[in-house]
Amino acid sequence: MKTLKLKFAILFSIWIAFNANVKCDVITTVFDRNANNSFAFGADISWLPVMENLGNVWLNSSGTQKDLLDILKEKGINSVRLRVWVNPANGECGKDYVVNLAKRARAKGFRIMIDFHYSDSWADPAKQTKPAAWANHSFTQLLNDVYNHTYDVLNTLKQNGVTAEWVQVGNETRRGMLWPDGHTDNGFGNFTKLVNKGYDAVKAVNSGTKVIVHIDNGHDNSLYRWMFDGLKNNGAKYDVIGMSAYPRWSKLDWQTMITRVIYNVNDMKSRYNKEVMIVESGHYWNEPYVNNNYHAELMKALINSGAKGDFYWEPQYYGSWYEMGAWDPNTRRPTIAMDAFLGLKITQSSGCTPTAITPYIQVNDGSWQGTSSVTVSSGSKVKFGPQPASGGSWSWSGCGTSGSSREQTIYPASSCTATATYWNTCGAQSTQNFYITVSSSSGETYYRLKNRGTGLYLDGMGRTSNGSDVGQYANTTHVNAQWALESTGNYFKLKNRGTGLYLDGMARTTNGEACGQWAGGSSYNQQWERISTSGYYQFKNRATGLFLDGMGRTGNGDACGQWA
Repeated sequence: MKTLKLKFAILFSIWIAFNANVKCDVITTVFDRNANNSFAFGADISWLPVMENLGNVWLNSSGTQKDLLDILKEKGINSVRLRVWVNPANGECGKDYVVNLAKRARAKGFRIMIDFHYSDSWADPAKQTKPAAWANHSFTQLLNDVYNHTYDVLNTLKQNGVTAEWVQVGNETRRGMLWPDGHTDNGFGNFTKLVNKGYDAVKAVNSGTKVIVHIDNGHDNSLYRWMFDGLKNNGAKYDVIGMSAYPRWSKLDWQTMITRVIYNVNDMKSRYNKEVMIVESGHYWNEPYVNNNYHAELMKALINSGAKGDFYWEPQYYGSWYEMGAWDPNTRRPTIAMDAFLGLKITQSSGCTPTAITPYIQVNDGSWQGTSSVTVSSGSKVKFGPQPASGGSWSWSGCGTSGSSREQTIYPASSCTATATYWNTCGAQSTQNFYITVSSSSGETYYRLKNRGTGLYLDGMGRTSNGSDVGQYANTTHVNAQWALESTGNYFKLKNRGTGLYLDGMARTTNGEACGQWAGGSSYNQQWERISTSGYYQFKNRATGLFLDGMGRTGNGDACGQWA
């Protein structure tokens, strides 16, 4: 494609670029980047030093190798987010690591956000594990730990010439932090006290730094009302409501995702009189047009709503572990997703039509099966061989796949999803998911749960991510429709055979809200009372007090809900 220089964006709101294959992109300016520099056009780059130490390099859109920070500035990024762990085993994201990276970013002119996890490793909705050094501390000691750790890191940054503009006291704290002491299953009192200790430490270092409380699922207004009502009622101190906004985890198309996020943003601003920003977002690197369109339209809507920023989570990542960066692993260049931060929305014209992928799977060197989903035993040889067999180019992610070979061979030990991306000769992109279910050999007894009203069976839908929806499906013997009932006394935990996750009330207390799936834990949201009624059973969630409900939905794949 011929390169069109950025300066022409000032003169035209729409450009069109052509190549010899008659592929064309329509490029529209959806917001004025230069007129909105107070908005935080952000990126979480916490992995950068690790990747550099492994020998990774980055090219800009023209193919010139540069410092990643310089390339991000070329793409409109003006702010960076850095996570902090307390005593990480290898030093990654520890205090010294963060101070050095923050100094480097500040020297390039970036605004700084610091994200405290209050853990030695990842803290997120599935786990909020205390640092090992704090594990046996009383709650009073934990309060002091939070204050001292927060103050120490921020004051060390300040002594090195870096004052954070924003600080998160906790990361995706949907159920509180420093479990079990600060878990919201125990009410909001302790969680609020921990937030307030972090707040006090931040303000002691610099009174102008804004404190963020951050939870996931920015599209879920009822979750946010529940969380921030609870914090408000207990006297929490903070300045900004931070959201995560990933279409992947919401299971929504990107347009619906934006509509719901902006509704939530506006409600949070008016209900609590707080600033709001997206502190994590992202989408699949191998869906660059969708990724670009989502972020361009999201930032346009955020700016118009008065929100304060959007941070792409680890856009510089390329590799097999995480598939939602914004860099092409084959070219080492940014995908067009990054052009969204310049206000540019890029779409394909109808002149180049995507080619459908036909899935084929071979198990243990047997016959090729024209399917995208198989169930195998652990360690089986699984080979993917999608069609077309010639022309165009391929890329893979998930299940241990990688590279650009059309055929991929894996030996899965657990259930997983692989994604094949194909670009035809005129450049149009198509994708195909392959679902591998590894059967259980645990000896557990499994049940199918059929809804009396809909006639459908409760189904894990092959979704293995924490927080994903649970659906309903017609009569099937698939492992996704099989559930183990694990007794916890007067309650049961329902574990899906296909996904390995547990049925979860998701702390959602409003009639009609979806239930989800989550990795095993001790939360009351995963405990269900089984109530016998006229030859059928009702399942009542211990945390939400609501009953599992088919919602009258009779379509395959429809989500189940909860109702009083």
